[in-house]
Amino acid sequence: MTSLAGRVAVVTGGSRGIGRAIARRLAAEGADCVLTYRQQGEEARAAAAEIEALGRRALTLPLELGEPTEVAPAFERIGEAFGRVDILVASAAATAFRPMLEQKPHNVRRTLAISIESFVAAVQGAARLMAGPGRIIAISGIDSFQGMAGHGMLGAAKAGVESLVRTLALELGPRGITVNGVNPGFIETDSSRYYVEQGLGRDYAEATAGLRAATPVRRLGNRALNGAVNTLYGTRYTDLCYGYNAFWNHCLPVLAMGDDHGFEIETVINVRIARAGLHVVEVPSVERERLFGESKLSPVRDGLRVLRTIVRERGRPPGATVVKET
Repeated sequence: MTSLAGRVAVVTGGSRGIGRAIARRLAAEGADCVLTYRQQGEEARAAAAEIEALGRRALTLPLELGEPTEVAPAFERIGEAFGRVDILVASAAATAFRPMLEQKPHNVRRTLAISIESFVAAVQGAARLMAGPGRIIAISGIDSFQGMAGHGMLGAAKAGVESLVRTLALELGPRGITVNGVNPGFIETDSSRYYVEQGLGRDYAEATAGLRAATPVRRLGNRALNGAVNTLYGTRYTDLCYGYNAFWNHCLPVLAMGDDHGFEIETVINVRIARAGLHVVEVPSVERERLFGESKLSPVRDGLRVLRTIVRERGRPPGATVVKET
């Protein structure tokens, strides 16, 4: 018996993309699945066939989330077919990818209706069918916290969903229903392809190849550079290049900072502090997506700059002695 055997999962937008992949995984774990869709009936039926091939029951349900009043009747039908709901995954979303000054009133209303109003209606419908513990998961997106051209309305809607998740978790927790939001990174879907090609005007294969290349190279390079400094100076740094440095002003003489440092400024500070034997405390942090502009960083080029900085600092005469203030 698998972990979700006998459970019923409802996945909005389950005919394609992230929703379809989630439904397939839930079915693989033993859950029967209801897939809602708007127009992609053929794709929904194909997704249902994948679920049935795993030995689970599947129901495809056309549902116009742009009309929130249609949600309650859909859950009544789900109740008639399965008698219960254990898992709700709110994956569906839609918007007009336009600058905010070009958004039409009906585009604004439709975006909010799908992501906010229909999400609330779906939670209400699912909660009525959750006799025992249940799970509600809302799929958000990086546009909820990062400014992205053409994503203003969808980002606002997703930010609203994340706020609702917090309130729903508080209200439904006592019933044994957990409510969580998931903010995935860049995943290949029809929507992401449309945004890259139409919104950004870039070749999709080229753009995604750059992302794939940067991630492992950067991770490997960071590990090697951290290891070199930690070996040379007996430190335990986990990152030399990203984050913030805070220190008392009586440490400034040892840093001897000029105005000739660029990207590698953090490395210079970290190495000079280590050479001076100062006590270092690293505070964990999370690197989020940039809010504005486009990154000009290059893992290989910038990694070599950091390496040259480490070598140069190794041969630099020791800095001034730190005198603690009294």
